Parts: sequence; C-alpha cells; structure tokens
Amino acid sequence: MEDRDLKIMRMQNNLGALRKIAGWTTEQLANKLDVSKQTVCNLENKENHTKMKYSQYALLKMIFDEEIKNNPQNELLKKAVDVLINEPDSDEEKYNEKELFIDTLASAKYAGKSNEELAKFMALMCGMLVMPVVGQIMAGTLGMGKLFDMFFTRKFKQ
Repeated sequence: MEDRDLKIMRMQNNLGALRKIAGWTTEQLANKLDVSKQTVCNLENKENHTKMKYSQYALLKMIFDEEIKNNPQNELLKKAVDVLINEPDSDEEKYNEKELFIDTLASAKYAGKSNEELAKFMALMCGMLVMPVVGQIMAGTLGMGKLFDMFFTRKFKQ
C-alpha cells in the first residue's frame, strides 16, 4: 500500500477518536468540513464501505492542524495526530495497540473525564503510577503531552 493511501486509511480509521479528542460533536466537524452530519458518520463508521477521498483527507488534516495551532492546551490532540497520522509506527501490531489505546482515551475525554483522570489512566496502563508522577499531574507541572510521551516510550519501546 502506498504511503498516501495508508495515511488516508489511518485518518479514516481514527477520525472518530481524533474528533472526540478535539472535543467536537459529529455536527461540529461536519460544519467545519461543510458537509452533512451523515457524511461524517459514514466516514467514521468502520462497518460502512464509504472510502475517504484524498481531498477529504487533506481538508481534515488541515482542520486538525489548525485546531492544534489554535488550541495548544489540547496536547493530547497533537500527540494523537502525530502517533496515528504524521509519524505512524511501521510495526502494524504496535500501531494497532496505540490506535486502540488512543481510541479508549478519546472516548474517556469525550465523556468528560478530566486531564488528571486521563493521566492517571495512562500511568496505570504502563505501570508508572508512582507518587512523584501523580504529584506532578495534580500540580499541573506534568502536561498531557509529556505524560503521553512517557507512556509511549515505556509501553512501546523496542
């Protein structure tokens, strides 16, 4: 599979998670794309056979990049886009694990979980829930981006 086709497929497979991490409803993303809510639902639905076009991928990439630029406090979105789209793991098994983990985080974030709760979850997942890390999370000195980096370095190192 060509790199371009792989990126399009990965964007489509992760669109729902990225939308949730950005904090958008299906309707809000549809408005940003100037398409119907049903179009977004079709693209997100993994059981549906609607294939994302390159023009849709490029517009989505631009919209997520713009959100990252305008909303730097959403470190999780930047990290998720990097891991899933910009710099995906070439090891398919590791990539699938990361994809599942990010999808779980996205659902928790969309359900209203705080950054502290998400951070504790990530720490528990890789067995690094020790008091200094929890203290830094609570004090706000360990941002989501740094914790995300620590998690992926520890969980998925070679």
